Amino acid sequence: MDRSKPKFPPTVKGATIATHEFGKGVDRFGHVPSESFGSPRPLTLSIIPCSNIDCRSGGYDVEGEFRIMVREKLTEKEFSRFCPGYEDSPKGRRISNRCLNIFHYRLTVIYKPETSTTQ
Repeated sequence: MDRSKPKFPPTVKGATIATHEFGKGVDRFGHVPSESFGSPRPLTLSIIPCSNIDCRSGGYDVEGEFRIMVREKLTEKEFSRFCPGYEDSPKGRRISNRCLNIFHYRLTVIYKPETSTTQ
């Protein structure tokens, strides 16, 4: 099963995600860590990669929350998650500590207009 892209049910037109992350590697692209969410962008991945370059088996699975939102017919909700990954030594010989990065995100679900069935 391919989990790289979210699967939108027939009632959903699309979804956006606005994020901010705290922890190691967050500022590696010159971004200053912020308390506010970045600009919303289309949700194109089910698992958002962790910014920590030493993190292994990490990343943030947002599909579960997305599915709950659709089931409950929510349009917007905020979440926070710890990275489930771990840091290893540069050559991968030993596992050191769990990754301590924290990911905050706001999901927005865009639903298709409901059609009335009049006869």
